Order: sequence, then structure tokens, then C-alpha cells
Amino acid sequence: MIKLAIGATAIMLLMFSGAIGEEMVLTGVGTSSCSEVLRYYSKANPAGVELVFFSWAQGFMAGWNVGLADQKDLKIDLSMMNDDDQKKYLREYCDQHPMKKYVDGVVALMGQIKHARKKDPN
Repeated sequence: MIKLAIGATAIMLLMFSGAIGEEMVLTGVGTSSCSEVLRYYSKANPAGVELVFFSWAQGFMAGWNVGLADQKDLKIDLSMMNDDDQKKYLREYCDQHPMKKYVDGVVALMGQIKHARKKDPN
């Protein structure tokens, strides 16, 4: 768990370096275009492909939360949308935006989850 937190924090530091004028750097399957994701999904074992990409997405979102530990308003409550709905959202995002990167879909998903939190009466 500590290694995951350290890795996620490193990703966040790389992302935030773009905010101060340097080029933003991301690595991993999340940098693939949605069209590539859909091609992998249709040619290989769909469940296995989705597991790889969704695991990356969960790590990215967890890294976001770790990197913003002191900024509660910016954190994402991932429990506001179950995993199956998150996966469905990402598949539909890629279907509708084949030229975008998978990470763009993850960021859009984070916005959806944030919006769901605001609608929740609790």
C-alpha cells in the first residue's frame, strides 16, 4: 500500500509540474488514445483489457486524492459511483471521443463523480 501511495504521489508531482510551466508528463496505458483502447478491447480479451486500463484509472484517481490530501474540496469521493458504472462511463467516453486520450476520459469521469457528490443530499 505504501508503494502505491508513493507511486501515485510521484504521478501527481509529474502532473503538477505542468502547472508551473514545464511539460506535463504521464506514462502508462492511460496515455493511449481512446481509439487504441477500443482496438485492444475488440481484439483481445475484453475483460483483461478493461482490467488493465481501469486499474490505471483507479491509480490515477487515487493519486489525485493523495496529492490533494490537504484540499478536501478537490478530492474525489470514488464511492459515489460504483466500479461497473465507472467502467461503463469510460467505455462510452472512448466510443464518443476516439481521438482523445484515455486519461481525458478519466478526468471527465472525475468530473462526473464530483457532480454526483453535489447532487447527493447527504
